[in-house]
Amino acid sequence: MSALHSGLGLFSVKFMTRFYHQAFRFLLCGLVGVILLGFLFGILKTVLDFRLLLTESLETAFHSLLIDFLLLLAIVEIHKTTITYLARGRVKVTYIIDTVLIVMLSEVITLWFKGSPLVPCLMLALILVTLVTVRVVTIRLSPGIRQWRSPLLQMAA
Repeated sequence: MSALHSGLGLFSVKFMTRFYHQAFRFLLCGLVGVILLGFLFGILKTVLDFRLLLTESLETAFHSLLIDFLLLLAIVEIHKTTITYLARGRVKVTYIIDTVLIVMLSEVITLWFKGSPLVPCLMLALILVTLVTVRVVTIRLSPGIRQWRSPLLQMAA
């Protein structure tokens, strides 16, 4: 019987699985550092964009600040998704949907401020409505919420 099948040796399946998980966790920790660095630079850019209130029109300044803020929120959601994966070993669908919602909302706002034709804005708005619907459905059908509600339903019966 070979070393791979007997569980002995350097390249056993158990060792390779453990090595893979440890390497993956190490890389994800590095990703968290990059996300935090990006968040720090995003905050710095947002603070620097406050000077636009003095030099540009209010519409331009608020547009830039709003987009900066929404992108910072997207970075927070990506960080939350990564940390949840590191802690629980799985990703919550609601975190991913929240991230996509924030990015899509910033795209809609950008198109709106650019004065784009109505059709692309409506298409993005339809995608946003669809994502919001999926978000509500994932919350309503979440196993954790059903477990939380079931004692109340049993008491009412």
